[in-house]
Amino acid sequence: FADEDDEDTEDMLIPESPRYLTHNTTYDLTPLMKADCITQGKSVVVRSKLWPAGDSMDLDKSQLEAVKSALTSEIAVVQGPPGTGKTYIGLKIAEVLLLNHEVWNTSKGPILVLCYTNHALDQFLEGIMNFHDKHIVRVGSRSKNEALAKYSLTNLRSTMRKERLVPRDIHGNINDIRFQMHSIQEEILHSSVKMEAAAKHVLSERELEEILSDDVQDLLVGGFAEISQGDFMLQGKQKKPKSIMAEWLGVGSSVKVIEMMGNMEVDQNRINEEEAANDEDIDVDEDAQHEEDKRVTEADQDLMDFLKSNEKRKQAIKEEMDIAFDMNEDQHDVADGQNAGNQGNQNNHGWQVSRKEKRRRMNLARKELMKHSLMSSAERQQKESLLWYQSSSDRWRLYRTWVRDYVMLCQDSVKRMQEEYNRHSRRLAEVRDQESLHILKTAKVVGMTTTGAAKLHTMLQNLKPSIMIVEEAAEVLEAHIVAGLTALYLLSHYETLFLQTCGEDCVPCTEPCLRACPHNQCSALCSQPCTGKLCSQPCKLLLPCGHPCIGLCGEQCPTKCRFCHSEEVTQVFFGPEDEPDARFVELADCHHVVHAESMDSWVEQAGAGGQVGLAECPMCKTAVRTTGRYNNAVNHHLIAVERVKTKLRGEEGTQMREELEVETRALVTAEIQTVDENEKPLYSDKEKEKLIQLVKTLLSPEKSSQHTQDEEH
Repeated sequence: FADEDDEDTEDMLIPESPRYLTHNTTYDLTPLMKADCITQGKSVVVRSKLWPAGDSMDLDKSQLEAVKSALTSEIAVVQGPPGTGKTYIGLKIAEVLLLNHEVWNTSKGPILVLCYTNHALDQFLEGIMNFHDKHIVRVGSRSKNEALAKYSLTNLRSTMRKERLVPRDIHGNINDIRFQMHSIQEEILHSSVKMEAAAKHVLSERELEEILSDDVQDLLVGGFAEISQGDFMLQGKQKKPKSIMAEWLGVGSSVKVIEMMGNMEVDQNRINEEEAANDEDIDVDEDAQHEEDKRVTEADQDLMDFLKSNEKRKQAIKEEMDIAFDMNEDQHDVADGQNAGNQGNQNNHGWQVSRKEKRRRMNLARKELMKHSLMSSAERQQKESLLWYQSSSDRWRLYRTWVRDYVMLCQDSVKRMQEEYNRHSRRLAEVRDQESLHILKTAKVVGMTTTGAAKLHTMLQNLKPSIMIVEEAAEVLEAHIVAGLTALYLLSHYETLFLQTCGEDCVPCTEPCLRACPHNQCSALCSQPCTGKLCSQPCKLLLPCGHPCIGLCGEQCPTKCRFCHSEEVTQVFFGPEDEPDARFVELADCHHVVHAESMDSWVEQAGAGGQVGLAECPMCKTAVRTTGRYNNAVNHHLIAVERVKTKLRGEEGTQMREELEVETRALVTAEIQTVDENEKPLYSDKEKEKLIQLVKTLLSPEKSSQHTQDEEH
């Protein structure tokens, strides 16, 4: 924090007090007081200089200044190296704000807690639970903290549904949309079953009536009536009229049709088909399954899950279809014939259908259904006029052409239905967001990661948080957190993160590298990439317990011992932990003890591929920032961050910067036009001007600074 009479202060935008703080507003500051001075903090005019004496407060001088700045400024930055108590101060600020929520919560907006990692978010919310254990919502599903489970948005939403506390309009909309989506799923399921049946079975002329012209249907019926002398109206197994399509293709039960096809010199085809009867059947099944899997991968996953989980319904739909020759039933009949010896089934005139004949039909159908040859439009038109005078090969080619058109109709239907399904799915997501927003609005504290905030940007706009606290702020691009918020508290490891100078270069540390290994000394500065290699020599020091250190030379000695903590240290995670000469490193950020060589590789892989991001502890996903052994990787990360900032400042192309500026200006424009319940502007003209000036400073600090100087002159 700069002193008031600092020379650079005149070039900086000094945040004013939040609009909810008047000159007479009092706060209960008892969370900041020592135990024997509680009464002095009961009612303090926070914008005055009449705060309790420093020695009566449970804070040192710098901590007190940080708290004062945070409680009385629209924007405040709490800075300091690791271990100086930034999170502690952040929790103290949160405790005071929650204790005095009636002052700032006039708009019913909660405190929004943003963290770069899930681990940091869980830690901060758990700290809040120590003094405020209700009205907390944790957004996101990657929390591993069991104490926060009951505060997760998912569990709160489930509880609200079970207790029927969902608002009636939201509940009604959800049920209506789900009903429509279920109806669409049913239609898609019908089409899916039809396409599957078309690939595996022979469809009847009634099933294909949308494809077959009236002339073709008349020729099928008339031709068969003439040949079979009218036996085509006999009932099939499911009390449906017998299919003429099966008879026409040579897989029916009419002897006269078979004789006719024999007279048309198809005997050779029959011989080939009987020889193919000895072929293995597995290839057919595998190819059919391959086609089915192919369809599954191309379809929407949610719909496919529905299709796969409704086998009974699929079977019922198939039974409703008009199938001329069911391959499954025919296989069962062949098996029944085998069990009964050489006796076959009788056809409609009492003729015995031998097992051999049944097998011929089955293999003919399977073989032809596997083929892909079709007819052109001209050939199809010609062949359709002479249906009963075609060879077996041409009949099957014509049938496959009809089936191709049938499947295309089904595919068109699925495409239309899936578009409709996706439209309803988007509507359902919007209503679900309303349900989530209803829960969030009942909270006083809402916590989420910066990634979650980016995904739920629209919901946050509607939530309108009154206050935002950002932990690990130096890891977050400033543009992500600039959007019309009343107060903003940033807790940062790095002293150079000022929102007033958004996007400026971070000042690199000029201290010598802290690595003190005699084997591979580093001559670079702390902020520069290390010149020495990571040491692999074992540490020769003894631990307080008297046993040898399990760490490496030049590194902080791990607090765990191979003998005193044998089970914990040798627990296999990477693999070599239980080897007698294994060496370990303790990560300063989370205090997990991990195998050193494996962790070295882990950190190296995290920076591969040009990705901008810190390596994480493989056990708890905490970012590795302050472990001295990996200072080199951290420096490379910071250099990459600076490159990103350079791009955002427009020094490496202006497109991204311009897009961010346009989006930010649009958000602020929408914010300043907000009205209250009485349709009155939420912001005064003066407040609008301040907000606009603040955004200008954030987006173009150099221009803003020059403008300020010009005005002064």
